[in-house]
Amino acid sequence: MKAIIKIFIVMLFATLACPASADLGGEPEKFAHASATTVTQQPGYSVRTTTLSTGTEVHEYVSDQGIVFAVSWQGPFKPNLRKLLGRHFGKIANHEGRKAKSSRSQKELKDSEVVIRTSGHMRAYEGQAWLPSQFPAGFSEENIT
Repeated sequence: MKAIIKIFIVMLFATLACPASADLGGEPEKFAHASATTVTQQPGYSVRTTTLSTGTEVHEYVSDQGIVFAVSWQGPFKPNLRKLLGRHFGKIANHEGRKAKSSRSQKELKDSEVVIRTSGHMRAYEGQAWLPSQFPAGFSEENIT
């Protein structure tokens, strides 16, 4: 029993020691299958636009400190939401089993930390996720495309 507790504690500290991962609330994603990435500078933040090999376009809104505070996607295939949303993915995954706010193809989750909206059907998916408390001055959800 003590050995199991020791292993658990070591694994816990190893997890806490890891740097921020590439996701919402962390560093920008390094997409393995991207055909193009452009960066557009805005006052207080930048927008990284990546076209995946599937044709889906992903926008990452990155603060001047290098933290992704919002993401959006649109295209024929969903991006890897587990990687894109990071630790917030579990919230939308758990929300999937509940009754959707509007229709079956649209999901919206709002809590004190994150807002996630997804919608779509075969070959036409889109979504947005953001951390309102991380918005730079003058930024609002209307800026997310």
